[in-house]
Amino acid sequence: DPYYAVATANTTPPTAAAPIETGGTPKTPPLGGDRGPHPDLPDVPNSEALPAAEILPPAVAHEAQGAPMTLLGEYIIRCIVSKDWRVREAGFIQAEHDLEKGAWADKGDAVSGAHAAIYAVRKCVTDKIANVFLPCMRLLQAAANSVFNEMVSSMPRGSRDLHAILEPLMPALTDRLSDPNKRCQESTRNAILAIAVNVGPSFATHHVLKITSRRGAGGRAAAAPSLLPNKALSARCDVLQAVIDTCGLVSTDAGGVAENAHGSNSSFTAPVLLTMAFDLLKQCPASEVRSSAVSLAAKVCSLVGRDAIKPFIKGIERQSQREAIETEIDRILNGRRGSNSSSSSKSASRRRPQTQDSRPNSGLTKEESAVAPTPVVCQFCGYSDPEFANQS
Repeated sequence: DPYYAVATANTTPPTAAAPIETGGTPKTPPLGGDRGPHPDLPDVPNSEALPAAEILPPAVAHEAQGAPMTLLGEYIIRCIVSKDWRVREAGFIQAEHDLEKGAWADKGDAVSGAHAAIYAVRKCVTDKIANVFLPCMRLLQAAANSVFNEMVSSMPRGSRDLHAILEPLMPALTDRLSDPNKRCQESTRNAILAIAVNVGPSFATHHVLKITSRRGAGGRAAAAPSLLPNKALSARCDVLQAVIDTCGLVSTDAGGVAENAHGSNSSFTAPVLLTMAFDLLKQCPASEVRSSAVSLAAKVCSLVGRDAIKPFIKGIERQSQREAIETEIDRILNGRRGSNSSSSSKSASRRRPQTQDSRPNSGLTKEESAVAPTPVVCQFCGYSDPEFANQS
């Protein structure tokens, strides 16, 4: 072994020269310093207990040339592509620390930082280990708030260049919105919100707006597009509402074309969002998806007015469904308007007594009317109110 060849030459018998493990592999001497075998992970707790990262395969080393190798460093890349999930987790923790404390800024500009961050995130955006995926998303959020924002705000072609290098990441990122792990769902949602704020809501959501897929079982291409699973559709409606709350809507000009601050066509407009919501109402029978779609439509109407749904509600064939959708949207809108009033007025409305004169004449006797009515539960949101029963 080269580590021990010099130390043992002509001075120590071969039997006592190099400590050998049970498997016959010479032990690698510890590196200098007090951090064990990981001198490049100073901000990772208990890094000395981790196994050493594997050597980079030639293909990976060639792929990482340029900004990733310069800003991340060879050892961090070795950690990120390691077969051991604990080492991958440590690599992302250290990369996030380096970005936030300014180590990347000393080695390159915002463009290099964006390339390095996206390279690292793409390696593990599909990782099924939550402890790896969560720091991966934290790195993406940190990059969005720093280098992505700097590219978009201070470079003439920064937005277009960033879109080009970020686009390959977005489909896989969007798929993680319906991850079985709740923490991974929330982390993905936060990452998309960070991209929406710093890069633009249209770019951040253009994959979220898709409700069909051509991928069949096992990822194979299907003959015709089919609706995504119910969980994925509900998650997409929910994150779109969060983006509306955070960024608002992009307004359209007189010709019905929306443009963002950089002059490119935008897809985060009221007509586009309402089209998605009513497509789900027409195509998906699942109650949880329909509830999310109605809530999304109501969110849009709260900003642009209820009349915005008129062209879309006509596409619902059954009159009873149209009425139910309109009633639910009105209920949500009225509830949101009520939430803006003072807490005292809301408390007073809750304590308002229901007198016999205020109830509709139902022909009940005094004894029958004394019995509390059975609340009617809304089919969309599960909300129940005795007034529903009284009015029915």
